[in-house]
Order: sequence, then C-alpha cells, then structure tokens
Amino acid sequence: MACTFCGENRFRSAAQQTCHIAMNHGTHSCGCGYKFTSEEELKSHETTMKKNMKENPCSSCCRSFETNGALTDHKRAKLHDYTKPPNQCDCGKRCKSADGLAQHIRAKQENLNITDAKYKSKGEYYDHFYKTNVMVSKEDRKESVGKCRDTLNKIMDHVRKQEDGKIYSTDIRKAGSHATRTKVKKADEFDVNISLTLPVADVKTKGTVNYIYKDNLNPRDPKSASPENLNVKREMTAVPKGRQHHIPIGYAAVKAKENEKIASKVTHNGDIIPRKVQEDLYSKMNTAIKDLDLKGVHISRNSHGPALTLTKTGSKGKHDINIDVTTTIGDKHIPVGVYGWPRPDTSKVLPQDTIDRIKNVGTHMVPKGGEFWNVSHSKAEKELMKGLDMGNQCRRQCYKMLKADVQTWKSRSTDNYPGISSHLLKHSMFWMNERHKPDNKDYWNQKNIHNCYTDYLYTFKSHLNQCKLPDYFHPMNNMLGKKDKEMCHRLAGCVEERRNELLHMKLLK
Repeated sequence: MACTFCGENRFRSAAQQTCHIAMNHGTHSCGCGYKFTSEEELKSHETTMKKNMKENPCSSCCRSFETNGALTDHKRAKLHDYTKPPNQCDCGKRCKSADGLAQHIRAKQENLNITDAKYKSKGEYYDHFYKTNVMVSKEDRKESVGKCRDTLNKIMDHVRKQEDGKIYSTDIRKAGSHATRTKVKKADEFDVNISLTLPVADVKTKGTVNYIYKDNLNPRDPKSASPENLNVKREMTAVPKGRQHHIPIGYAAVKAKENEKIASKVTHNGDIIPRKVQEDLYSKMNTAIKDLDLKGVHISRNSHGPALTLTKTGSKGKHDINIDVTTTIGDKHIPVGVYGWPRPDTSKVLPQDTIDRIKNVGTHMVPKGGEFWNVSHSKAEKELMKGLDMGNQCRRQCYKMLKADVQTWKSRSTDNYPGISSHLLKHSMFWMNERHKPDNKDYWNQKNIHNCYTDYLYTFKSHLNQCKLPDYFHPMNNMLGKKDKEMCHRLAGCVEERRNELLHMKLLK
C-alpha cells in the first residue's frame, strides 16, 4: 500500500497510509488541528462538525463541547485568541458574581489542601520551585561527570584490548539530558553512545529476513527467558517455510561488509544482529569490571531498551550513578526526514537554519530489537532541544519542571509508573511547540511561564488520557500505544491535580 504523493510503500493498513498523508502532505488546515490534502476534504470535515455541534462552540475553529469548562481548556490548549470572561476562574469555571468566584477558589484550595500563601506572584513561585526542585548543583554535576568519565574510560579501554574489542569506537559521545543540559534535581544518570567501527555494506528498512530468534516463534511460551536478560544466549534459526519475518516500520536490517572476520560473533548470515552486539559488549564489560577489580561498580544483566546500565555505588552520603551505554551504527545511512519531517507546520515555528542543522546531524541505529536495529532520531532531538528557546523563553524550563514533577509522582507511586520516561515529555513539548501556534508572539516569554506550564500540563494530560503520543520525527509510531492504559490514566490524574494546584494558587496580598 503506497502513498499517492511520495510513493512511500511501507504501510500495512489504510489507517497508517491516511495518517502519513495527513501529517506530511496536508496543506489545507482546520483550526482544530486536522489537515487535509484538498479544499473539498476540508469543507466536508467542517460540514460534519457543524452537523454534530454541541452547546459550547469554539469561535476560532470547528470544535464544540458539552461544557464551558471544556471549551475554555480547549482554547487555552490550542492557544486560540482567548479573553477570559468576567468572574471566570483560570480553571475554566464561570461564576455569576465576584463573590461566587471567590467562594469557588476557596473551595478548590481547601479541597486540594493548598497551603497558605508564601509568594507575592506566580513568577516568584516558579523561580523558587526551579531553584529548589529542578536545578542541579554545580558541585554535584562536576563530581558525577568526573566519576562517570573515569569509570567508563577504564572499562572501555579494557574492552578494546579484549578479543575483537576494537569493533567498539574510542569515541564516547554524550547523549540524553547530559548533552542538552536538562538534568533535574541531581546528576545521578548519564547516557553515552559508543559507535561500532564495523564497515556497513547495506541498510534495509523494509522487506523480510530469513532468520529469527527461536523464542520469537512462540513468544508466549512460559519457559522462554526474559528477552532483556543478557546472561541468556538466545538461539537463532531459519524462518519456517510458509512464514515471513518482516522488518517492522522504524527498524532496519544492517549488513556488514564481506570478509569482516572480526564481526563473526555479532553477525548472522552477514547481518549485524543487535542482540548479539549487546551480549558481546555486556560480556566484555563484565570481564573488564572483574579484571580491573572496580569496587562498587556493577552492570545490570538486563538491557534497558537499547542500553546497558552500569551502576557506580556512591560513597557514604553520596548518591549512586547510573550510566546507560548504547551502541550505535552510522550517521548518514538513513536521513532525518525518512518519515516526512519537516512538515509544512514545522517551518512556521522553527527557523530554517535550525531545520538545516537537525537534518545535518542525521540519524543512527540502536539495538532496541532482537534481530533489527531501531532507527533513532536521538541526535536530531538533541539538536532541536538545544535550539528550542531563543532569548528569554521558557520551553526548556517548562520541560525540566515537568521532569521534576514526574520524578516526584514516581517516588510516591507503588509501581514507579513503568515506561514513563523524560523521552515522552520531550516529544510532548516538541508537538506543543509545533501545533499550538499562539496569536501572541510573546507567549513563550519567561514572564508568561505560568500560562505556558499549565498549558503544557494540559497537553501532556491529554496525551495520557488518549494513550496517544506520536513520535515527533516518526508520527506513525504511537509512543504510548503499548503502555498500560490504567497507569496512563492514573498519571493523568496526578497531572490534573498539579495543574489545579497551580491554577488556584494562593498569593500574598
């Protein structure tokens, strides 16, 4: 099934094809956010929405709502030109009089257990919250970076001296929040990328392969070991007759150049197998830790997504440090725009030089699948995050505050909200920046941080309630699609409670 505009033919359903066309080729936009490829489709959409009009229509787009509060939330989230009516609370509740509004606010404050006023303005509150709950001290950052660098350099120097260890590059690159300076609270986690030096002959992003891991033939077998356990040597076999093993969308099969004998441990039928790479690096790093007799350093036997996790135990009174090590392949094999980025709306919110820089950094592939490499846009994300704010703007601060809030909610939960990472918050911010184009050019100014952050909370809550958050660079990939719905809705409740606390904040008079 191919796209009628660009010829892309990786779609397995009409829904995927329709999503791709709307996101990447739609030039006729409705104020509600939907895009269409023709004016006729846009008019048909508007007609349908009018037929199903509810009691509270939006004056800026075709949406309508059952309640006035829902309409207010919509206007704030979409950043429509919004003027708050008299006697209406920031949460959207409209009261008949000023006394009624005051009574509503008091009731909300009592219900939410909001403490006595401590700040003269909301800006003062956000400054205090950022300094006490978000910022990492310079001393902590400097000490942790030094420990991380020294430990990893010792281990990787030893790894490269082992048999076939030279397939791992000497170039250890910063990744994640360390690279974008978006760490919060304490410097206890670091991400690094180590590229493979193996020459690549071919990268295939669609089609089939003729091999498969045996346990993938029957993944529900209770005797099967956890696929994350790197102590278990998983066996590969030929794909049975009558079956096909497709390369999933967003993944690739990577073939090494012939006569690369050094790669025999990590290849199968000439293809570099990500699981074998993880097993090999895990074994070599384990050997290095034992041979070097590194006290207080251990490596988790389970992979965490594409990464192997090293932990350096902190001395008395110091926190532990986790180092996520990810092997990568290539910089330029697959372009950043392979899934349709930049979109027509992208150029409306990002300068052309920023778009050019993001395109230039390229993608790389990481070992997130057993047989297939995941096409990662993490370098593009890093470049976008670094250039997201211009001047006195607050996108990065909003993102870091939500990271801090999510860490707090995780610490209070019984299950730590598995699978909820800062990666989701980052993509939620990217989409908010692109989709929600405010009428006020100063919307993202630091002085407007209260509205920006409460709108950001509303946006993230909406993603959680719908269990839908498209990957910013690969919109067909729903990043919340496989998360537990009950967990997402529970976290959405925390987000809504936090937003209500901020909207009904007590201030000193």
